[in-house]
Amino acid sequence: MWRTEIRCEWVAANGMRLAFLADLHGNLPALEAVVADLQTVAPDGVFWLGDLIHRLPWNSEVLDWGAAER
Repeated sequence: MWRTEIRCEWVAANGMRLAFLADLHGNLPALEAVVADLQTVAPDGVFWLGDLIHRLPWNSEVLDWGAAER
């Protein structure tokens, strides 16, 4: 069984809201939940810290989403 969450940290710095995402490991359902949260919070910047793909069956979908959002 895979985890249904990924690491997402919100940081407020100098009045800016920043989101840092890491350890996605190809977990598309978790990515979709975080994207919904990002749309609600509307941070000033989103940073991917790594480990986007690995182990789970949605690696291609996660990479496609990441390429489209660049």
